[in-house]
Amino acid sequence: MKLSIIVPVYNRENYIESCLKTLLQIQSDEIEIIIVDDGSIDNSLDLCRGYEKIDKRINVYHKENGGVSSARNYGINHASGEYLMFVDSDDMICVETISDFMKKLSLIHISEPTRLDVIS
Repeated sequence: MKLSIIVPVYNRENYIESCLKTLLQIQSDEIEIIIVDDGSIDNSLDLCRGYEKIDKRINVYHKENGGVSSARNYGINHASGEYLMFVDSDDMICVETISDFMKKLSLIHISEPTRLDVIS
């Protein structure tokens, strides 16, 4: 079971590091963090590339600006996880939130296959 966390980024150089620092606190190799830079004109892409170099779970993609939905769809197309989670680039996620989510996913994964769209 793998969780793909998709983070669309557009001109968020003042927030993206805080967001990524919280995601990097997750102690699991069962996640991938997909950052989609949506044509930022600030330093966002360079900051994201720096984090990509220090953690193998991070993959950074750059595309022309198309809006947040376009960036999320781009991330979905590059995701390898069985499950998806979207995090905005100015969010700071509590580690326990992800840990609890992963526990729920593992329980579902053990039981019969499902076609769930949302887990809460």
